[in-house]
Amino acid sequence: MWTTITTYEGESLDRLAAAGRLDADTVERANAALQSVHGAGVLHGDVALCNAVRRERDGAVLGVDFQRAVLAQGEALQAGAASEMAELEVAVRSVRRKQPPSSPLDAPAARDLATKRVRSAVE
Repeated sequence: MWTTITTYEGESLDRLAAAGRLDADTVERANAALQSVHGAGVLHGDVALCNAVRRERDGAVLGVDFQRAVLAQGEALQAGAASEMAELEVAVRSVRRKQPPSSPLDAPAARDLATKRVRSAVE
């Protein structure tokens, strides 16, 4: 395995989330980036929104902070990858709950809330 230290421009996904700018496309790119890492037989070891950066020039999501990364294979890789993908999903869901309903990420939740309010008003 080769590691490369590079410079990059952009913002971490946690900062994007705090500013209400973590969109669905970026989340998809984060998932794809993590899957790519797993495809190389690597478990990140510290999956968090602060450890992913959206590059400004092309929107690519880069994983950073691989200090806890380990090489894995077979069942260990599968189990670890599933766990890390779940960690990313939990982090994104947590952010979605904190964003105002006008956020594109919370549009389904806002729709559900509006539907519940209409139903309760009618009943």
